[in-house]
Amino acid sequence: MFLTRLPRLRTSVIFGSLALLALCGLMTNAAQARIFIGVGVPLFYPPVVPAPYYYPPYYAPPYYGPPPGYAPPDGSFSYSPPSSQPQNLAPPPGYAPGGYTPSTGYGVAQSCQAGAYVCPLVADTPPGGRCSCPGQNGQRIRGQAN
Repeated sequence: MFLTRLPRLRTSVIFGSLALLALCGLMTNAAQARIFIGVGVPLFYPPVVPAPYYYPPYYAPPYYGPPPGYAPPDGSFSYSPPSSQPQNLAPPPGYAPGGYTPSTGYGVAQSCQAGAYVCPLVADTPPGGRCSCPGQNGQRIRGQAN
């Protein structure tokens, strides 16, 4: 063998194999994942373990079943479908659009003067009394009655 002729090579192979065995022996221990400070005091000692999360118990919602029975419909209810004719939304014959009549409680038709607006009064209001007229965007404009 060639190792018997080279004694230095033989001793280095023996020492290398022993070092490899010693390294394997050191690696068989369990790994310690700790951080040590200075003189061997671990940083997270004693270990901090948070409390488990609280899950409240599940309560099913109450069951609301159908009523025990339904009352029969009264006589005014009809099961027949509506007529096939479209609905007529025109005013009835003989209808004359009117509107309201101005107030004549003080002998003449009264009006309300509210700045640039003048409108008729529906309710009796003494002359010089407070009144209001509709303005832009539905707002009310205050004025005086004539």
